[in-house]
Amino acid sequence: MKNGRVIFLMSSLSMYLLFLGLSCTKENVEEKYFAGSDDAVVHYNTKLKQILTQKCFSCHNYHSSSASKYDTYAKAAGNANEMVRRISSSNPNEVMPVPSANRLTEDEKQAFYQFLEMVEGKKQSATYKVSLLWTAFKFPGFSDRVGVSGTFDEIFILYKNTTADNIYDYLQDAEILINSSSVNIGNDALKNTNLQNHFFKYFTPTIYCKVIDVNPSQGKAMVKITMNGISEQIHFTMKENSEDLIFTGKIEDINSFQAVGALNALQAVCGVHHRNKVWADIILKAEIKNFKKFK
Repeated sequence: MKNGRVIFLMSSLSMYLLFLGLSCTKENVEEKYFAGSDDAVVHYNTKLKQILTQKCFSCHNYHSSSASKYDTYAKAAGNANEMVRRISSSNPNEVMPVPSANRLTEDEKQAFYQFLEMVEGKKQSATYKVSLLWTAFKFPGFSDRVGVSGTFDEIFILYKNTTADNIYDYLQDAEILINSSSVNIGNDALKNTNLQNHFFKYFTPTIYCKVIDVNPSQGKAMVKITMNGISEQIHFTMKENSEDLIFTGKIEDINSFQAVGALNALQAVCGVHHRNKVWADIILKAEIKNFKKFK
């Protein structure tokens, strides 16, 4: 009987430790990515958050889109460029805070500008710039479907192996953070607005990617993509094209990232233009510029 109690207590303790370990390792990818920017974190917590609390949160906390709630350092860092653009705008329909609200002082504006400068220090260099082209498909009938392509204007990248002596080792374990609200489908304001407000509104404000494996001899790479707290490993083919390195992959089913609500919302405003069909697969094409100039 005594042994039975001991076994029960040990088993309970093990379960508790397991639960505790799982709880502690739950990953907030945005916080993880920006964690290295110590100056920006301090600036947000000691200066910027106070300004946001006094002059912004009264409205932004009621926004249905989490992308425009700057209540954590990661959300503010991921949208630093947009915040500065809005507070500097001369357009009364864009400027923040709105003209009828309590305006920012010049010192408060400077706090936003300084924050952006700190965050920009983590932004990718132009030397090995990464661009991403996605292609979704509309219209019923596989043979008749038509692709619609777009990009993201704000992509942050952190290279981990900065002492690597070749571009492939340099890419290993690199982390990429994409501001989903910076989606850009070209010179079509209505389409961009529909994607931002009726699709990515239902996503977390950032898309997190990590390069898991790069195999130049086989021309393959593996990238973990995380959206809405769900991660999938996506296979990419890799090839050299002049001065650029090109990766091509495919998300087989966007619904695996809990995108049903996003697709339904997009259907509500664009269904007639899609003939009531948007396909679940997404083609991805990433390019790294000037890879042959790697030194």
